Amino acid sequence: IPDTWHQQKEAIDQGQLKPKDLVDHYIKRIHKINPDIRALTDVIPESNESVSSLLDNPDMERPIAGLCMVVKDMIDVASAHCSGGLEHLKGRKPGSDADVVAKLRACGAIILAVSRTDAGGFGIRTPEVKHPFDPDRIVGGSSGGSAAAVAVGLAPVALGTDSGGSVRIPAACCNILGFKPTKGRINMDGILPFSPTVDHVGILAKSVEDIRQVMRATDPIFQETDAQIGSPIKIGICPNYAFDAMPAINLALKGFIHDMKSLNAEIHQVHLPLSSEIAVIHDRIVATEATLSHPALKNMVSEKLPEVVRKTLAFADTVSKKQYSSACVKGKTITNNTQEAFRKVDLVVVPTLPCVTPKKADEFIYLAGKRYHIDESLRRYTFLFNLTGNPVISLPVQSVSKGIGISLQLVGPLKRDAQLLCFASKLTEQLQLPISI
Repeated sequence: IPDTWHQQKEAIDQGQLKPKDLVDHYIKRIHKINPDIRALTDVIPESNESVSSLLDNPDMERPIAGLCMVVKDMIDVASAHCSGGLEHLKGRKPGSDADVVAKLRACGAIILAVSRTDAGGFGIRTPEVKHPFDPDRIVGGSSGGSAAAVAVGLAPVALGTDSGGSVRIPAACCNILGFKPTKGRINMDGILPFSPTVDHVGILAKSVEDIRQVMRATDPIFQETDAQIGSPIKIGICPNYAFDAMPAINLALKGFIHDMKSLNAEIHQVHLPLSSEIAVIHDRIVATEATLSHPALKNMVSEKLPEVVRKTLAFADTVSKKQYSSACVKGKTITNNTQEAFRKVDLVVVPTLPCVTPKKADEFIYLAGKRYHIDESLRRYTFLFNLTGNPVISLPVQSVSKGIGISLQLVGPLKRDAQLLCFASKLTEQLQLPISI
């Protein structure tokens, strides 16, 4: 059975596969592999109504009929256990699907399972999930269950949420693709909120074409957006943006730029605000809104909460209403200034992470001689684009070992999602990029 959905669909269209074959294949893999890596928290029974309906009518002309998926446990799946990783919501079963899940099912997708998340989306390590290729390393988070499931082949595609890098960080840690569309392109109804100002739904996969097919099913105007790429492609780089990345990361970026030049791309320098300039702005918005989104947490015994939740709640207590309002205003200014970079380029390229996937035992790393906590360091190149809302795809560009690599972010102009994915698709083919397959 092919590893990617678009290849599976070709086999279905040619009569070589049936949707039931895919369901049986993935359910067997889930029962075999998931008890060890713990990427999935609730496997939906094969008798699920939508699965049964599809298997009874395998020739339905629906665009993604038979696509097997897993969905992060912050996105409602009817009758499944969806607690958002929060102890006080344990046992919760939503009565209806989130809007994005309903749209996917209407187009023929099969939701196999719910994937593990950091509690409430607060963290970026999903510590309960074991990395399927290197157990000593983290899978990233908070969509870590979704990333691990796709990487090890429990489903070809998964949904996640991204408020500061929570799709792109685990995608990079697991050496797969992670896509965050333009803010608002995928409806957030039925999704446990974390920080509404920066919350996005994202897609994890091993194929850009698979991401494109999911976007067509979930975004009503996706096909109307411009997918054409000018020639030569104009790529923006910001040398200061990742000045503190570890040497291997900047070497990979230089190698990528060299490859782009060999494909006749034009390289232009652009300006982006530095992580140090926007960290407090992003953190004040997120901490304030996360606390408002989860009021029950403030009344819980502190010792029973994960450390990252306790830290966020404590920081939120230090943020005044005036500071929160000021951060929102500054965030809009940063958004406007960032869009200036796209006036002369088609996309901007920056690293996804400042280091190779960290070890589970790593609590701190050194970047440019300064010590940073892992939680602070891993998101330093990703959270800008949650504030600005730009579409971003994290793309593996260099392999380190099986399932471990170095990824770069390709950032597109607002609402040019189709164009960004078109370029990423051509790039993965031309450069034969090392995605975990």
